[in-house]
Amino acid sequence: MSLFTQYSVEEFQRAYTVKEQIGKGGAGVVFRAQHNRLLKDVVIKKLNDVIKDDGQQRAEVDILKNLRHPYLPQVYDFFTMNGSCFTVMEFIKGSSIKQLIDQNMRFSEQQIIKYSRQLSEVVSYLHSQALPVIHGDIKPDNIIITPEDNICLIDFNISSVSTGGVAWTFGCTRGYSAPEQVSAYERLKAIGGNPSNSQGVRIDKRSDVFSIGATMYHMYAGERLDKSSGIKVSDVQSDALVNIINTALRSNPNERYQDAGELYDAICQINNKDNEIKRISVAFGVIRFLFALLAMVGILLIIYGYTSLDGERNERYYDYIGEMEDAREDGDEDALLKYYKLAISMQPENAQAYYQVAAYYYDIGDYYKAIDYIHGEVPSDSYLTEDDYIAGINDIYAECFFEEQNYEDACDAWETAIKYNDEVPAYYRNLAVSYTLCGNADDARDILDKADKYGISDDGIYLIRGEINNAEGEYEDAIDDFEECIDITEDDRTMYLAYVGYSEAITGLAEGEANANTYYEQNIALLNRGASQVSDQYRLSLLKRTADIARIAYLANQDNEVYANEFLLDATSAYSQIENTGWMNEVEYYNYIDLYIKTKNFDKAMEIQLRMDNAFEESLLAAESHAFLERQIQLDKPVDQRDYTEFCNYYRRAQSIADTNGTSDERLVRLAEIYREVV
Repeated sequence: MSLFTQYSVEEFQRAYTVKEQIGKGGAGVVFRAQHNRLLKDVVIKKLNDVIKDDGQQRAEVDILKNLRHPYLPQVYDFFTMNGSCFTVMEFIKGSSIKQLIDQNMRFSEQQIIKYSRQLSEVVSYLHSQALPVIHGDIKPDNIIITPEDNICLIDFNISSVSTGGVAWTFGCTRGYSAPEQVSAYERLKAIGGNPSNSQGVRIDKRSDVFSIGATMYHMYAGERLDKSSGIKVSDVQSDALVNIINTALRSNPNERYQDAGELYDAICQINNKDNEIKRISVAFGVIRFLFALLAMVGILLIIYGYTSLDGERNERYYDYIGEMEDAREDGDEDALLKYYKLAISMQPENAQAYYQVAAYYYDIGDYYKAIDYIHGEVPSDSYLTEDDYIAGINDIYAECFFEEQNYEDACDAWETAIKYNDEVPAYYRNLAVSYTLCGNADDARDILDKADKYGISDDGIYLIRGEINNAEGEYEDAIDDFEECIDITEDDRTMYLAYVGYSEAITGLAEGEANANTYYEQNIALLNRGASQVSDQYRLSLLKRTADIARIAYLANQDNEVYANEFLLDATSAYSQIENTGWMNEVEYYNYIDLYIKTKNFDKAMEIQLRMDNAFEESLLAAESHAFLERQIQLDKPVDQRDYTEFCNYYRRAQSIADTNGTSDERLVRLAEIYREVV
């Protein structure tokens, strides 16, 4: 959950695939890209270099990463590369209001009221932050109408966070920027200042109010405010709406709505205001009496309303959490994310909704996605409430790092989980196991010595002892501990960890042995036994371990047909079961295909290759794998019958993908050598 990620160019190119430049303006250059792990489109914005105090910049980033509202794109990450700062946000589907206007769309009054209400609501949310966020460039170009017919306000950035109610912007947009913003920009240029450097132009909340009003005007008139050819807003039916737009567009900032919250309240009262105007000619005495009465009732309702509103909002929030739990159980990601957005729009500081999403990705075994989600979307721990769920999120974070064999980060995350909830024995048990895998057996022993204090049960004690013995090379003693743990445990996770530790102990015994086949057989039999005893989630992890060990055993026995066939069957059976779960990764596909290439079963290899191509359409490894397969197919033919056309096609495809991503690897270098030989 760190605020900044630091990328080298190579790391960036592995993380993102840039597709196109989609914008450029005063605040920076904007690209559409693919997030290579999440396999979803994102917007990457390079911010113009602005000299800022590091502490100030970190505070601003923290605020922007914690923004949660249905009418804002999600901020996934901020990162630095070669000294420049970039922001990564959700890519929003739909058309901008500017695009719709350019297509000669005329907005109905009800549409304008709806979109303006949503726009002022989300800007009010920005203005109400502890350090208010001033957008500074609200205009039709930056307002997307989504397929659900709601607005999404885009293109706010790090320089928008205000201190003392004032922010700095680095340009203006005529027809939408407030007069004070335009005049300050012109003055700065006239004296030789550079609005794109750290000088900037001061703006405040009222500047955003003017821009909302100018956008509302453009929707009505079909023309920018500064280019209107005589179409007047006063021609519309709603006098109250005319008054709102006119108030928002006052030249004097003090005469406008003072923030977007006031504007939102005014728009919400449009119908009441119109009805009020129509009743102006009715008996004033009666109206005054009614208003006095209503005022008295209103005071009572406000007192009651504040109490009941909180209760209703809490009830709705927990209804959404219940829907998320049901969606997790049903495996319905679309429903889960739908209720997630609703929940965090109501209580963005409550950790429970974030926990549900993280737990879903962990449940389905997509550890990379869980890590990316927690790192990119979950606010910092200091912002969140509900300590048990903060601990739970960090527990999931740690579990995912553990599965990816990143034991140091797993230790850090479990230490954080314990900080927020020190009464969960599993946290201490898992932390001790991770300590041993980091080579830190002393800290693991310290936890073992305090097992009673931490409430660690006997099965957990045997597990930790087994890992410590593994770390010290006492593999026979470790096996005894793991066997005891498996025999007595009733906890699925503990049993899984015991089988993994047991497998590592057998691997340790095999090292240095001239004939390791007995150990290979024991290990595969052990993991198959474990896969039959644990739940589907852990079964997948044990199958992957089985496939790796069986493949290594097969490759080590190329000159021993009996053992080679045995281990080949074990490996292909494991890969087949993994593929059936739907969570086969690229490397596993590559190794699966390679087994059939080595046995010259090219039909089976091609069958699997085509499934890999379909699952990973833009993958460099998939293209490389297909090129190697095509080459081996030709090598198996007589020289005069060989045709390398398909090999060349897939090599060129691999090279094109590598060029686009700015990456390369040893496989591609070898393919280039082969290509030069056959063309």
